[in-house]
Amino acid sequence: MKTGIMQADVELLGTSLSLQKGQRVRLTEATNLPPGRGKWFAAPLDGKWADGIDHGPDDSILISAAEVDELSG
Repeated sequence: MKTGIMQADVELLGTSLSLQKGQRVRLTEATNLPPGRGKWFAAPLDGKWADGIDHGPDDSILISAAEVDELSG
């Protein structure tokens, strides 16, 4: 599992899912996209979304590499 720190606020339109700048996130490579795109599915590392609502363990937001500072994992 890779982890990272958000470098920007990101919100999934039409839902209450959002990640805040500085928040630690769990990263899963977006393998359903063409290679070399630098896209990740991100979810809060501690499982607590900014909206305070309990979401499923598989909920995530598609982000670009520019929106996250990737840490080793």
